Amino acid sequence: RPETGIGPAQPSRDAASPPPNEIQRQQARELLAQARARQQHGAFDDSLDLVEQGLRLVPGQPDLLALRDQVKIQADNQNRIAGLLRDCATRFPLDRLTEAQGEAAMICYGPILKLDPANVEARASLDRIFNQYAEWANSALLQGDPTTAEDYLARLSLLKPDHPRLPSLRQNLRAKRDQQRREEEAARRQATTETKPRREEEPIRRTAAETKRKPATAETGRNQ
Repeated sequence: RPETGIGPAQPSRDAASPPPNEIQRQQARELLAQARARQQHGAFDDSLDLVEQGLRLVPGQPDLLALRDQVKIQADNQNRIAGLLRDCATRFPLDRLTEAQGEAAMICYGPILKLDPANVEARASLDRIFNQYAEWANSALLQGDPTTAEDYLARLSLLKPDHPRLPSLRQNLRAKRDQQRREEEAARRQATTETKPRREEEPIRRTAAETKRKPATAETGRNQ
Protein backbone atom coordinates (compact mmCIF):
# COMPACT_ATOMS: atom_id res chain seq x y z
CA ARG A 1 0.00 0.00 0.00
CA PRO A 2 1.26 3.53 -0.71
CA GLU A 3 2.58 5.41 2.28
CA THR A 4 0.46 8.35 3.35
CA GLY A 5 3.07 9.94 5.59
CA ILE A 6 0.67 9.77 8.55
CA GLY A 7 1.75 7.53 11.37
CA PRO A 8 -0.51 5.84 13.86
CA ALA A 9 -2.36 8.15 16.26
CA GLN A 10 -0.41 8.91 19.43
CA PRO A 11 -2.19 9.01 22.75
CA SER A 12 -2.41 12.51 24.26
CA ARG A 13 -0.22 13.39 27.22
CA ASP A 14 -3.29 13.93 29.38
CA ALA A 15 -4.66 10.53 28.41
CA ALA A 16 -1.33 8.92 29.19
CA SER A 17 -0.86 10.75 32.50
CA PRO A 18 -2.30 9.21 35.62
CA PRO A 19 -4.93 11.30 37.37
CA PRO A 20 -3.62 13.46 40.23
CA ASN A 21 -3.64 11.76 43.58
CA GLU A 22 -4.93 13.27 46.80
CA ILE A 23 -1.52 14.58 47.83
CA GLN A 24 -1.21 16.48 44.55
CA ARG A 25 -4.74 17.84 44.95
CA GLN A 26 -3.92 19.03 48.44
CA GLN A 27 -0.73 20.69 47.22
CA ALA A 28 -2.72 22.39 44.43
CA ARG A 29 -5.20 23.72 46.99
CA GLU A 30 -2.35 25.11 49.08
CA LEU A 31 -0.82 26.74 46.02
CA LEU A 32 -4.22 28.23 45.20
CA ALA A 33 -4.45 29.78 48.67
CA GLN A 34 -0.92 31.16 48.36
CA ALA A 35 -1.69 32.56 44.90
CA ARG A 36 -4.77 34.33 46.23
CA ALA A 37 -2.76 35.84 49.07
CA ARG A 38 -0.15 37.17 46.65
CA GLN A 39 -2.94 38.51 44.46
CA GLN A 40 -4.38 40.47 47.39
CA HIS A 41 -0.99 42.07 47.96
CA GLY A 42 -0.74 43.08 44.30
CA ALA A 43 2.11 40.66 43.57
CA PHE A 44 0.51 39.44 40.36
CA ASP A 45 3.62 37.85 38.81
CA ASP A 46 4.19 35.78 41.95
CA SER A 47 0.51 34.84 41.98
CA LEU A 48 0.66 33.63 38.39
CA ASP A 49 3.76 31.54 39.11
CA LEU A 50 1.93 29.80 41.97
CA VAL A 51 -1.11 29.20 39.79
CA GLU A 52 1.02 27.58 37.11
CA GLN A 53 2.63 25.31 39.71
CA GLY A 54 -0.81 24.23 40.84
CA LEU A 55 -1.96 23.55 37.28
CA ARG A 56 1.06 21.31 36.69
CA LEU A 57 -0.09 19.23 39.64
CA VAL A 58 -3.80 19.27 38.76
CA PRO A 59 -4.29 20.33 35.13
CA GLY A 60 -7.63 21.97 34.44
CA GLN A 61 -8.41 22.70 38.10
CA PRO A 62 -11.32 25.21 37.76
CA ASP A 63 -10.40 27.52 40.64
CA LEU A 64 -6.81 27.78 39.45
CA LEU A 65 -7.91 28.51 35.88
CA ALA A 66 -10.36 31.19 37.04
CA LEU A 67 -7.73 32.81 39.25
CA ARG A 68 -5.21 32.78 36.41
CA ASP A 69 -7.61 34.68 34.13
CA GLN A 70 -8.41 37.16 36.88
CA VAL A 71 -4.80 37.82 37.79
CA LYS A 72 -3.81 38.27 34.16
CA ILE A 73 -6.41 41.03 33.80
CA GLN A 74 -5.18 42.65 37.00
CA ALA A 75 -1.57 42.44 35.88
CA ASP A 76 -2.45 44.08 32.57
CA ASN A 77 -4.27 46.86 34.42
CA GLN A 78 -1.31 47.29 36.76
CA ASN A 79 1.06 47.70 33.81
CA ARG A 80 -1.32 50.14 32.15
CA ILE A 81 -1.69 52.16 35.35
CA ALA A 82 2.09 52.31 35.78
CA GLY A 83 2.38 53.74 32.28
CA LEU A 84 -0.37 56.31 32.92
CA LEU A 85 1.26 57.39 36.18
CA ARG A 86 4.58 57.90 34.41
CA ASP A 87 2.85 59.93 31.72
CA CYS A 88 1.11 62.21 34.24
CA ALA A 89 4.30 62.68 36.26
CA THR A 90 6.19 63.63 33.10
CA ARG A 91 3.58 66.02 31.73
CA PHE A 92 2.63 67.60 35.04
CA PRO A 93 5.52 67.59 37.53
CA LEU A 94 3.75 68.47 40.77
CA ASP A 95 6.70 70.36 42.24
CA ARG A 96 6.53 72.76 39.27
CA LEU A 97 2.79 72.76 38.58
CA THR A 98 1.50 76.02 37.14
CA GLU A 99 -1.95 77.50 37.59
CA ALA A 100 -2.77 76.86 33.94
CA GLN A 101 -1.98 73.15 34.34
CA GLY A 102 -4.10 72.45 37.42
CA GLU A 103 -7.27 71.20 35.75
CA ALA A 104 -5.39 69.31 33.02
CA ALA A 105 -3.35 67.51 35.68
CA MET A 106 -6.48 66.36 37.47
CA ILE A 107 -7.97 65.11 34.22
CA CYS A 108 -4.77 63.14 33.59
CA TYR A 109 -5.29 61.07 36.74
CA GLY A 110 -8.94 60.33 35.94
CA PRO A 111 -8.39 57.17 33.83
CA ILE A 112 -6.13 55.73 36.54
CA LEU A 113 -8.86 56.01 39.16
CA LYS A 114 -11.34 54.43 36.78
CA LEU A 115 -9.08 51.40 36.55
CA ASP A 116 -8.22 51.43 40.25
CA PRO A 117 -10.38 53.76 42.40
CA ALA A 118 -8.17 53.15 45.44
CA ASN A 119 -4.84 53.76 43.67
CA VAL A 120 -2.63 55.27 46.36
CA GLU A 121 -0.23 57.11 44.07
CA ALA A 122 -2.95 58.74 41.97
CA ARG A 123 -4.89 59.84 45.06
CA ALA A 124 -1.75 61.24 46.65
CA SER A 125 -1.04 63.23 43.48
CA LEU A 126 -4.58 64.61 43.45
CA ASP A 127 -4.22 65.64 47.09
CA ARG A 128 -1.08 67.56 46.16
CA ILE A 129 -2.99 69.33 43.39
CA PHE A 130 -5.79 70.24 45.81
CA ASN A 131 -3.20 71.58 48.24
CA GLN A 132 -1.73 73.65 45.44
CA TYR A 133 -5.13 75.24 44.77
CA ALA A 134 -5.28 76.17 48.45
CA GLU A 135 -1.79 77.65 48.23
CA TRP A 136 -2.68 79.65 45.11
CA ALA A 137 -5.72 81.05 46.91
CA ASN A 138 -3.61 82.00 49.92
CA SER A 139 -0.98 83.68 47.72
CA ALA A 140 -3.68 85.71 45.98
CA LEU A 141 -4.97 86.91 49.35
CA LEU A 142 -1.48 87.91 50.46
CA GLN A 143 -1.09 89.87 47.23
CA GLY A 144 -4.37 91.72 47.89
CA ASP A 145 -6.32 90.00 45.10
CA PRO A 146 -9.46 88.55 46.73
CA THR A 147 -11.22 88.09 43.37
CA THR A 148 -8.59 85.61 42.17
CA ALA A 149 -8.50 83.97 45.59
CA GLU A 150 -12.27 83.54 45.50
CA ASP A 151 -12.00 81.83 42.11
CA TYR A 152 -9.44 79.32 43.41
CA LEU A 153 -11.53 78.64 46.51
CA ALA A 154 -14.61 78.04 44.38
CA ARG A 155 -12.73 75.44 42.34
CA LEU A 156 -11.29 73.81 45.44
CA SER A 157 -14.77 73.66 47.02
CA LEU A 158 -16.02 71.72 44.02
CA LEU A 159 -13.01 69.44 43.79
CA LYS A 160 -12.42 68.78 47.49
CA PRO A 161 -15.30 70.10 49.64
CA ASP A 162 -13.72 68.74 52.82
CA HIS A 163 -10.26 70.18 52.25
CA PRO A 164 -8.90 71.13 55.70
CA ARG A 165 -7.75 74.62 54.63
CA LEU A 166 -11.07 75.74 53.18
CA PRO A 167 -12.58 77.15 56.43
CA SER A 168 -9.56 79.31 57.30
CA LEU A 169 -9.10 80.50 53.73
CA ARG A 170 -12.76 81.50 53.50
CA GLN A 171 -12.40 83.42 56.75
CA ASN A 172 -9.31 85.19 55.41
CA LEU A 173 -11.18 86.02 52.22
CA ARG A 174 -14.03 87.62 54.18
CA ALA A 175 -11.52 89.59 56.24
CA LYS A 176 -9.78 90.81 53.08
CA ARG A 177 -13.11 91.86 51.55
CA ASP A 178 -14.02 93.76 54.74
CA GLN A 179 -10.62 95.45 54.75
CA GLN A 180 -11.05 96.53 51.14
CA ARG A 181 -14.49 97.97 51.88
CA ARG A 182 -13.13 99.91 54.84
CA GLU A 183 -10.24 101.25 52.76
CA GLU A 184 -12.59 102.27 49.92
CA GLU A 185 -14.93 104.00 52.36
CA ALA A 186 -12.01 105.82 53.98
CA ALA A 187 -10.80 106.94 50.55
CA ARG A 188 -14.28 108.28 49.71
CA ARG A 189 -14.45 110.18 52.99
CA GLN A 190 -10.99 111.59 52.39
CA ALA A 191 -11.95 112.71 48.91
CA THR A 192 -15.10 114.35 50.27
CA THR A 193 -13.14 116.09 53.01
CA GLU A 194 -10.64 117.49 50.53
CA THR A 195 -13.34 118.62 48.08
CA LYS A 196 -15.56 120.40 50.63
CA PRO A 197 -13.06 123.17 51.60
CA ARG A 198 -12.47 123.89 47.93
CA ARG A 199 -16.21 124.31 47.38
CA GLU A 200 -16.46 126.60 50.41
CA GLU A 201 -13.45 128.66 49.37
CA GLU A 202 -14.66 129.26 45.83
CA PRO A 203 -17.29 131.93 46.71
CA ILE A 204 -14.71 133.72 48.87
CA ARG A 205 -12.25 133.78 46.00
CA ARG A 206 -14.92 135.09 43.63
CA THR A 207 -15.92 137.80 46.10
CA ALA A 208 -12.30 138.86 46.58
CA ALA A 209 -11.79 139.03 42.84
CA GLU A 210 -14.87 141.16 42.37
CA THR A 211 -13.79 143.47 45.19
CA LYS A 212 -10.45 144.05 43.47
CA ARG A 213 -12.17 144.79 40.18
CA LYS A 214 -14.56 147.44 41.61
CA PRO A 215 -11.91 149.99 42.71
CA ALA A 216 -10.16 149.61 39.43
CA THR A 217 -13.38 150.27 37.56
CA ALA A 218 -14.16 153.34 39.68
CA GLU A 219 -10.65 154.78 39.13
CA THR A 220 -11.04 154.35 35.39
CA GLY A 221 -14.31 156.29 35.48
CA ARG A 222 -12.75 159.23 37.31
CA ASN A 223 -9.90 159.46 34.88
CA GLN A 224 -12.34 159.73 32.01
